[in-house]
Amino acid sequence: MRPQKTTLAVLRHITALVETPATPTLAPGLARWAFALLAHLDPTTGLLTGEQTSHLRSLARACLAVIEAHVEALVADGDRARWLGPAKVEERMGCWMIWAAVVGVWAQRDLEDEMAKVLASNRIA
Repeated sequence: MRPQKTTLAVLRHITALVETPATPTLAPGLARWAFALLAHLDPTTGLLTGEQTSHLRSLARACLAVIEAHVEALVADGDRARWLGPAKVEERMGCWMIWAAVVGVWAQRDLEDEMAKVLASNRIA
């Protein structure tokens, strides 16, 4: 069980890195690490505690904040070329993958409502 605790500790640090700047960001390399660490967690061998699940939810919400910042900037700026460039697309793609893994694998379906609110508030959905 020790490796799972270490994996969760590293994921907490990644969450803190995403949440730290004024505008949340997730570098593509860091997103790949986070996704690999999520894949390392085995939901079938041992249930996560409430606190551990809370850490995963925080990571998903941090990714949601990155997506929200991108959507708001795109809506406000209107410069599609800037926000649809490869770096921005790769950052959003990593966030979507992490968010979807937490929602799907660990059955945190209520986070779908939060995503729907973000998209609806920016007239995306």
